[in-house]
Amino acid sequence: MMNWFGTKKAAPTTSTVSATSASRQASNPQATIVQLRENINNQEKREEHIQRKIDAMIKEAKVKMGKGDKKGALFAMKRKKLYEAEIDKIQNVKMTLETQVINLESAAQNAETFK
Repeated sequence: MMNWFGTKKAAPTTSTVSATSASRQASNPQATIVQLRENINNQEKREEHIQRKIDAMIKEAKVKMGKGDKKGALFAMKRKKLYEAEIDKIQNVKMTLETQVINLESAAQNAETFK
């Protein structure tokens, strides 16, 4: 059978890279914990930034309603709703990261206990 778009490309092998990074993380849980905490901090900064955008959308909607632009105000409120959904996603990511930190700390403590 003839291929229309050429031959099938072979999938790149990433097993050596993932195995190497996994062994580094397993040998140094403290570095992983620090990186997870940095990720949590970045998510908090992102959440604050989006919260400022939400506040700006509320002000914009009030200004547009004051000028009689109902359509513009409604559009601003819809964007506010999208930003609120993004904040919910960020909060879920933060909760996942915090859970990972707690689990990793617990595993590291257990490993120290059984040495």
